[in-house]
Amino acid sequence: MKSRSQHATFQHLTVENGLSHNAVLAITQDRQGFLWLGTRYGLSRYDGQRFKIYRNIPGDTTSLPDNQVVSLYIDRQKQMWVGTTSGLCKYDPVTGKFRRVILHPGSQTNINCIYEDRQGRFWFGGNNGLYMVDGRAYTNYNHH
Repeated sequence: MKSRSQHATFQHLTVENGLSHNAVLAITQDRQGFLWLGTRYGLSRYDGQRFKIYRNIPGDTTSLPDNQVVSLYIDRQKQMWVGTTSGLCKYDPVTGKFRRVILHPGSQTNINCIYEDRQGRFWFGGNNGLYMVDGRAYTNYNHH
């Protein structure tokens, strides 16, 4: 039996191509086909040709909470959650803005991971513990 090898072609995307930072910490793809890359200096949306960059704008609560994006997640409703070193937000594709989600009032929470379980509950792992959101009810499972 003859073995045929397939040759994969890779394109390297860097700051020279428009990426916000070369250290990519999280990746996801939305239903429109955009590739989202969370970096140490912003969120980059790639359409296959060019990048659009989203960053924190001081004083603008509809921007990212922080420029260091460490987790990304697309839920069952096709909404994108963005975890940063200073909090969590959801992206609104209609306005191109972010809605911040406060999990731990009075403190910044580094959101390292995001997950939606079969019951539709969201789980967020952060520096202040594990958070579960079921509708509008928040539960914090922390180590205190």
